[in-house]
Amino acid sequence: MASIDNENAKMEFRILVGTIDYDQYGERVINGIEFGNSDEQIAISTVSGLETPPIRNNTGDWSGRDGGYMSSQLYSARTITITGFYWDKDYACGPGTETREDIPYTTRERLANYLKIREKYPIFIKFMGNKVMFAEGFMIDFKMDYEFVKSGRYQVTFYCPEYALSVAEEYGDPNSIWRRAELHKEIFGGHLVPEEIDVLFKEGRHPTVINYEGLIPHWPTITLKGPATNPTFLNTATNKYFRVGTPTDLDDYPTYTEGDSYAKGDKVGYNGTLYEAKVDIPSAPAVWDSGSWTNAENNFSIVAGQTLTIDMGNRQALVNGKSVSMSIDPNSEWWYLVPGENRIYMLTHNGSDSDTAEITWTTDYQGV
Repeated sequence: MASIDNENAKMEFRILVGTIDYDQYGERVINGIEFGNSDEQIAISTVSGLETPPIRNNTGDWSGRDGGYMSSQLYSARTITITGFYWDKDYACGPGTETREDIPYTTRERLANYLKIREKYPIFIKFMGNKVMFAEGFMIDFKMDYEFVKSGRYQVTFYCPEYALSVAEEYGDPNSIWRRAELHKEIFGGHLVPEEIDVLFKEGRHPTVINYEGLIPHWPTITLKGPATNPTFLNTATNKYFRVGTPTDLDDYPTYTEGDSYAKGDKVGYNGTLYEAKVDIPSAPAVWDSGSWTNAENNFSIVAGQTLTIDMGNRQALVNGKSVSMSIDPNSEWWYLVPGENRIYMLTHNGSDSDTAEITWTTDYQGV
């Protein structure tokens, strides 16, 4: 670990593979390898893979006529390769020596041994204008020929499963990529005047407006704590909604009528609820026979202590970590945030439901 020289950091293009913490004196220290830091004696020559990631195109030629077609396009994973050179001012250092006590290994030793396979590393790219982008990747290749006693060249390649580069507010802090906002059920407010007393105001709440600053769409994650029934989240920017549960529209079904005959499987509305006949009913009695009917509502509910997580990007709806995909409204669509204004509405079925949820996202770029 080594302290960061803030003045030098402002003047250099750097890539940090790792994180930054604070020591007992409040000084920032690097946990990882920082490429492009002259104090660390690791320079950068070139970096590839920061542009638009590879694009998968499903194309073909029309049979029997001119031209072709494009059926779909998808991003592939991003591969970032850093090439440069290193040097060592104190080549004779090593365990037990008195030189460079803060870093008891040579620069070459640190480069060759810090990065390991089967580990996903946070990667921060800091430009000279101090803008910081973030990715995560696995080391998949490392080359470093032994050329000179105190210096040499290196090349390291990372495979980043997520195609986007996200804006980080703080260099070295993976948590700084996340943006958060509360979602509210819309509540109309105003003043209440029950009698001739001072005016009382009822608090109102409006839909949440997110001004998304990314340059490509981002699929957010929504977290809702129970109780809640048939929660629905609508983004007017895409005109798409996502709902867990399928509320019943009783206008689509006949009302239970005394004397009518019903066959097994028939559905009727009764007392504000949809029911399905369990048996044939030649003549419906005047008094409701609950033994002949079963509740046919397809409501979805969570109770206090349960948490619903809707991960738009991974196409998952989970309650306390377990999938509830079978409860998703078949007309729902996974939606994303678009650059600019996104107005998000939250709705639930019951007045006693939780009236707030949290939405999280990152500010994503296709490339830099």
